[in-house]
Amino acid sequence: MANLLFVVGSTGGHLYPALSISQHCSKYNHSCFILAPKSVEKKLKLENHDIYFQKDLYIKSPFFILDFLKNINISLKTLENKKIDAVVSFGSISSIPASITAKIKNRKLIVIDQNTLPGRTTRFLSPFSNLVIIPFEESKKYIKNKNVIVMLSPIREEFINLEMGKEDTLLFFGGSLGSRTINNLALEIIKKITPHKIKNINKIVVITGNRLFIEFQNEITKIKELKELEISSDELKFIKENFINISIYKYCSNIANIYKDSALVISRSGGSTLAELLYLRKRALLIPYPYAMDNHQLYNAQTASEYANFIDYIQEPIDLDTSLEKIERLINTVPQYKKTINFFNYDEFFEKIKG
Repeated sequence: MANLLFVVGSTGGHLYPALSISQHCSKYNHSCFILAPKSVEKKLKLENHDIYFQKDLYIKSPFFILDFLKNINISLKTLENKKIDAVVSFGSISSIPASITAKIKNRKLIVIDQNTLPGRTTRFLSPFSNLVIIPFEESKKYIKNKNVIVMLSPIREEFINLEMGKEDTLLFFGGSLGSRTINNLALEIIKKITPHKIKNINKIVVITGNRLFIEFQNEITKIKELKELEISSDELKFIKENFINISIYKYCSNIANIYKDSALVISRSGGSTLAELLYLRKRALLIPYPYAMDNHQLYNAQTASEYANFIDYIQEPIDLDTSLEKIERLINTVPQYKKTINFFNYDEFFEKIKG
């Protein structure tokens, strides 16, 4: 039996893989704890988990060094009080103090990265790690360590053996913070299509993000009132009778229920999202976040499209006609893998922890 400390960042992309593994710890007779930035407590609803908090780290903050040292102290206390045997880093800068502490205290250090281009933290920690887990063979060239396992980021329990539903929905979402680019694309598509334009699509779901919800809702109201559409009376009658069903959410804690009915997902290309889409064989049009560190989301999208015929991507600025062409092509695609994909293997992971 081992005591594991998962150290995560402030976004769902770092946190959800840790939660996924923690759900399996008891099965393998391990105890799991999570160390997260304080901001996570407000952003995400976390229940039934042993979670401890440290300072949020911002490199440009004048208090960065002080906060970093405080986190070292928090990590030391956590390692000692919980008798931690191994620290598992999920790639955020927030994981560096605990990772350093693990090496000082001669504890195992495992690094898990969700992205094709591993993050700077992973690349910094990899030479000192006992094990590095990366998603694709293409990621190996960035890692200076021979102890590497290639497998995708772990997915949440609700995705495993998920039964597909109607698959008649276009799902738009921009991650835990939302995306104005993706929301705007949803608006443009809603303005221009009616149910007969895209085969088998009867519903659109948009997860806007908290900060963009009211803005998007107001735009939908304008469209529904047809204030921005120049149409004939016959067209007006048709649209009122056939206006596509639209659901809007600020945030969705159980996205699996929406995934199962989705014919196509339009989203950013974070590593956790890719793992979910690839596991479920969900058709997806990815829009990489152009300001992601080292443009890693573009690498993710390019790699995923090489592994699966049901994934494609477009880059900003978005061209609506190109987007619609790709959407219609993907919806008519029978999902198949083009290369072998290694999904997260809990037996292998916990065997390495024990070894």
